[in-house]
Amino acid sequence: LVAAAKANLLPAAEAEVLLTGLGVAVLFGALGLLLRNVRRIHALLPALLVYWTVDAYFATNSYMFLMTLLGAAVLYAGLITRFAENLRPMLLTFGILWLASNVLTPRPSLIDPPLVAHLEGGDRRLPPVVHFIIDEQMSPAALPATIPPSHPAAAILGDYLGRGFDVHEHARSVSHLSRESIGNLVSLMDDSQNFVLTRGKFSYHTKDNRYFAALAARGYRIIALQSTYFALCTDDTQASCHDYSRAGHGKVIAKRLDSIPARVGFAISELHHRMNHEEPSVNVLLYRMAMFGLRRLGLPFDSPESYSRPAATLAILDEMTTQLDAIQPGHAYVYHLLLPHTPYNLDSECRIKPPAEWTRGIGDRLHVFPIEKIYAGYWDQAACTHTRMMEIIDRVIASDAGRNAIIMVHGDHGARLTWEGAKEQDPADMLETFLAIRAPGTSGKALNEQVNLQRTFKDAVVRDIGLTLPTVP
Repeated sequence: LVAAAKANLLPAAEAEVLLTGLGVAVLFGALGLLLRNVRRIHALLPALLVYWTVDAYFATNSYMFLMTLLGAAVLYAGLITRFAENLRPMLLTFGILWLASNVLTPRPSLIDPPLVAHLEGGDRRLPPVVHFIIDEQMSPAALPATIPPSHPAAAILGDYLGRGFDVHEHARSVSHLSRESIGNLVSLMDDSQNFVLTRGKFSYHTKDNRYFAALAARGYRIIALQSTYFALCTDDTQASCHDYSRAGHGKVIAKRLDSIPARVGFAISELHHRMNHEEPSVNVLLYRMAMFGLRRLGLPFDSPESYSRPAATLAILDEMTTQLDAIQPGHAYVYHLLLPHTPYNLDSECRIKPPAEWTRGIGDRLHVFPIEKIYAGYWDQAACTHTRMMEIIDRVIASDAGRNAIIMVHGDHGARLTWEGAKEQDPADMLETFLAIRAPGTSGKALNEQVNLQRTFKDAVVRDIGLTLPTVP
């Protein structure tokens, strides 16, 4: 009997069983105490609901924010009403469970589907290819005089040269529009109209990605990270394709905000932006009309853009780092990285600036910032992301598989800092970027002549990767 009792009790003594039982006991104990003291927690409830709302916003970062706010209001109204004595315990229990579900529900991935480190396929005799398209990257060779020589951005080109890259310092794109510049690049045929509007939305995809087709024909397994604005992959692309959006990633910025007031302020700013947005499908008409009236009175109720965008870029760089730590021969990694689009709120060390120091350029119709501040904000963020890029490249070069990797880095065009708003623009700013290539035979040369970005890229992939250019009838 003793042996049988021990045998039956042993499973209950296992750590998993004990921890589960303890968790259930604590949960129901806490619920019991709360239900016995419903009236006493009224004073704390508003603060809890505010924090709950903000956390729910960062957990889902969607219209669940509005639903949660509405649910919190209904819950609080139910708890304070004099005619709901029997309803209060049920509402409180429901609220706690709803809060727990928000905390326990897995947060949506920044990249869909998530990047994976290990992929099968590819000719293992081929050196890996790592290709970064840095969206909106102006050439550092065109730094304005207002940027001091001590600024980290002044070292960008030298950092590439010191790592053995041949750098075309004045690579001029065929267009200042991403869809035309990247579409032309991947066509390998000088086709600036190599894009299609996606079902009436503000997003596009390539018609013919002959670059990917040539990589696949060479024997490469392709991994593509693409923005939801411009899809590199087509229906017949033989690649592992991963999408991300540069906007609306509150969970990314949350960890960079040090205080609850900052998180609450960000959530309110995001909600205001969505309710006051110019896109009719997402705004709230009466709210937008009210803000329009207040602005007409001279009150500063603008609609600032989300400052989660630069933070999303940094998070994507984290994901890229993880994947490239497992770089493999025979794989081609093509990353379209959106940076450093407005607002400019990161300093050169990737810290969030105080809101008074933020600047916005393209598309800002409400504020016209001094041109030197716009450039300073842009180059601060460019220096921040460049530091992260150098960390990734150094890790690739130091790895066994990446030591002989072919690495290409360039922008899609220049920066459109004053395209709208100030209406002051230098065409060179909007078109001129750089092209850095590290491959067998490169030695760290600075090439100062102006070249066409797309044609020089086409020559490079033929020479360094060994791709065969497509032929068309």
